[in-house]
Amino acid sequence: MGGVVRDNLINKSSKDIYLLITNLEVNKIVEILNCHGKVNVVGKSFGIFKFREHNSQTDDYFDIAIPRKEIKKGKHDSFDLSCDPLLPIEQYLRRKDFTMNAIAQDVISGEIIDPFDGQLDIYNKRIRIISSNSFEELYSFHRD
Repeated sequence: MGGVVRDNLINKSSKDIYLLITNLEVNKIVEILNCHGKVNVVGKSFGIFKFREHNSQTDDYFDIAIPRKEIKKGKHDSFDLSCDPLLPIEQYLRRKDFTMNAIAQDVISGEIIDPFDGQLDIYNKRIRIISSNSFEELYSFHRD
């Protein structure tokens, strides 16, 4: 998802691996991952994990997330976060900044999920934000 998918589309190698797991509760994901490696729950309350396989040749971790919603509570960076494994991936991708970073790929089917035409923007060498609110927190922070 995101940068690694974008990089693959432009034939650029990427060291980043960022997986989004849907349709499984957090505890079940941790249980499954623990059977295959080391899980570092860096942000369980907002659905972020680091994972390294048993017998890995490197100290690198995969970034793993579950879909979440962020609802702005007030000024600056104050948000209510809620994990929702059933959240449609298109709604999760809406949280991204640029269209080229809001592209996902299903690792089983290989299907590209591109609800904001990020591939077209990559092809046209165009940088486009997802929405006019993409950087709202940054702008409100600097205006105060």
